[in-house]
Amino acid sequence: MSCLAQTVPASALEPLVTERRNPPGDVAMWVFILTKLVTFGLLFMVYGIAWMKHVALFDQMQLTLDRKAGALKQGAVSGWLVLVLAVNMAAYWKGI
Repeated sequence: MSCLAQTVPASALEPLVTERRNPPGDVAMWVFILTKLVTFGLLFMVYGIAWMKHVALFDQMQLTLDRKAGALKQGAVSGWLVLVLAVNMAAYWKGI
């Protein structure tokens, strides 16, 4: 008999069997995620079709956009990423 078999009980060597084979989380969560993916996919498809049908109108209206306001909005919306990185870095340095 090998040394491993003598020191470890046989039950510990059996593969772990899980009773639940579903993905983690509630079914409602997965329905919500799937609904969100389908909704945004359809919105992008509708946008693309509208753009293909009215290219000149989209080009004309694009010239009326304020780039400074768009950059400011993008910075405000993506500011959460900087916050998350700062909190994670602070936790890392504190050893939490």
